[in-house]
Amino acid sequence: MKTLSAMTVGAALFAAAFTAQAAPKGGDIDYEGNLAFVPASDPAPAGTIKLKPDLVGVHPRLVHTKESLLALKQFLPDNDILRVNWEGVLDQGKKQKADKSDPPKVVTNDTPALVTAGGRYPTLAYAYTMEPSPELKQQIVEILEMYHEQEFWNRAKEVDSNMGAANNMIAAALLFDAVANDLDPEFKKAFAETLLEKARRMYYIGHKQNALDVHKYWQQDPANNHRWHRAAGTIACLLSIQDIEGIEAEWMLEQMKAEMDFLVKWFPHDGDCHEGTGYQVFGFHFLALAATMMDRCTGTDYLSAPGFKNAWTQQIYSNIPGAKGFMTYGDNPNRVGGKPGFGSYQPAFFLCPRLSRDADVQAMLEAWYYRDAMSDNGLVASDYPWMMLLYYDPTLKPGAYKNLPTHKLLADMGVAYIRESWDPDATLLLFKCGPYGGYTLNQYRNENDFHYVNIAHDDPDANSISIAKGDDIVLHPGVYFTNKVTANHNTILVDGKGQINEGSSFTQPVPNVDMTTLSYLTGWKVGPKNRIIVEGEAGNAYEGLKQYRRSAVWMPGEYVLLLDNVVAEKKSNLAFQLFSEDANFENPTTGQGFIATDKGNRIDYQISADQPFAGAIDNYMFYGRWGHKLMDRTTFDVDAEKVKFATVLDPWGKQATATLKENADGTCTISVTGQGISDTWTWTPSQDLETPSEISGQRGSEKLIALTASDKAPHGDA
Repeated sequence: MKTLSAMTVGAALFAAAFTAQAAPKGGDIDYEGNLAFVPASDPAPAGTIKLKPDLVGVHPRLVHTKESLLALKQFLPDNDILRVNWEGVLDQGKKQKADKSDPPKVVTNDTPALVTAGGRYPTLAYAYTMEPSPELKQQIVEILEMYHEQEFWNRAKEVDSNMGAANNMIAAALLFDAVANDLDPEFKKAFAETLLEKARRMYYIGHKQNALDVHKYWQQDPANNHRWHRAAGTIACLLSIQDIEGIEAEWMLEQMKAEMDFLVKWFPHDGDCHEGTGYQVFGFHFLALAATMMDRCTGTDYLSAPGFKNAWTQQIYSNIPGAKGFMTYGDNPNRVGGKPGFGSYQPAFFLCPRLSRDADVQAMLEAWYYRDAMSDNGLVASDYPWMMLLYYDPTLKPGAYKNLPTHKLLADMGVAYIRESWDPDATLLLFKCGPYGGYTLNQYRNENDFHYVNIAHDDPDANSISIAKGDDIVLHPGVYFTNKVTANHNTILVDGKGQINEGSSFTQPVPNVDMTTLSYLTGWKVGPKNRIIVEGEAGNAYEGLKQYRRSAVWMPGEYVLLLDNVVAEKKSNLAFQLFSEDANFENPTTGQGFIATDKGNRIDYQISADQPFAGAIDNYMFYGRWGHKLMDRTTFDVDAEKVKFATVLDPWGKQATATLKENADGTCTISVTGQGISDTWTWTPSQDLETPSEISGQRGSEKLIALTASDKAPHGDA
């Protein structure tokens, strides 16, 4: 049957939430009231952090010196990535001009502020260091004068303390740093005072949570990427002016060191982002930039934190094998394709091999760059080429990216990425069963009496799976949803309801509950021939369930076996869901059907159960922030107190089929047959909520892989 099941709940709330953060009318902004929170002066510094002696009087210094930047020139003839970005800096930098309209334009997204600032203006700072000229200096001076003439760098209720203001602070500080020693002394001193003023406003109005009539969402936890933007902006301003006579900025720098101590302490070892891969892009550069500036200029050691070396894994393992784009969880459009280019803040992930000195990772990131940034006319520069010059290390010669494992468990998030190979036609599986926010953020919350944490962009998607094949996503993880409900995901519903705390435009923490007890991975086993079993438990994430155990058996090149054991408190409607662009049944009596994409990328499946079930396919609208997507939703419903499903997915076209038999001793036998396949699986579902199930496979005399009670999945950084 084809019925339109269009979701509307939450769309209006989502729009209202974003409108609330957009630029308010001028009369709604209490500039005077906010500025009253900024004292006339700061306390005396304790002397705990200072500019490194060899950088006193040196400009530029924030992210490079003239010598360190020009040292890259020797690598240009033999390094295409470096060369196109070097040329991109010079080309883009020369185009950066002051906005001479009165007043300057405001970018009116959810963090309104002056001009475009943060991404492109710093390109001019780099260009001036590379090829100084009177013309480039004048361009910088005019931009600095534009900033200097504006009393406020944003026009929003978070007066000079929103994210847009922070991005302007980064741009202004890097430009000032580039020309400080060439500026008129009077203007140099005056602009240094402006930078200090912006840093103090950000701290006293923003970090001290004094902004009037706004939601203090970003100050509540260490993982908020908006907070990282503000840290980078404030630190850039302060470090650029530390040695200027008459500028008292040392106490403020001490406060930002305390801020960085806090942020880096709680940065997950995986370097992952609980909001998804797209938001990792949006945030990682700013934390990395803040840490880079502090380490360079003061001698701190923030970049030694494991997350800075490991953050690349979320980016690379979520990459769709044969196309530009990600298959990820959380708020991400999960789009495939796009024009050639290396987008926005992605260059920051080149910091990872720069720190780890891992040549294979360097090779992987270079291959990523070549794939995404190759055009008909050759390789193109990244969107913000100055960031490539900042993070990319041409002294690290690439190894072989195919040496890297084809699977990655992000233990902080309870997310497994498993791929067939690193070839562009490979199949990729995403399995997710972790707590809202991840383990590190929940540890912070739990240690602070369930302090509020911002998990607005997380989804109620425990025990969900997704599959990509080649250049397409077949079993779809969803989009940037305007309503956070489990019904949008490839998992189950109970009496039509999803996981607790669903239904809002922005997910909120479950009150007074340790969220790590709601959903988590239980089992993880890597066997021979890259065979893998991953298992999750999400019973506590639903009202009315005693247990919801899902196991995925990855048999690369052959099939994926999905095992679900659902135990309810009473007889309930238990619905198993699959989302795809296209779907149909092949043989309803045997549970055979297929899911596919509009391009014809297809996965056949067979589902069987120990209870009678009914299948249906209907239309379902994914309502997203950046566009809607009409999908086919395949559901299999059981009215029972408990049910076991066994589903074989056939991405490799092996004509795989499966049968499920429940034995008298409580074990189950699953027989999987297909081309060159005649496998027997013994499955003993776990009787509790923590112990891995017993799952073992046999092909004739060959033992395939076995999950045992001792194969417990890691949780968090432990």
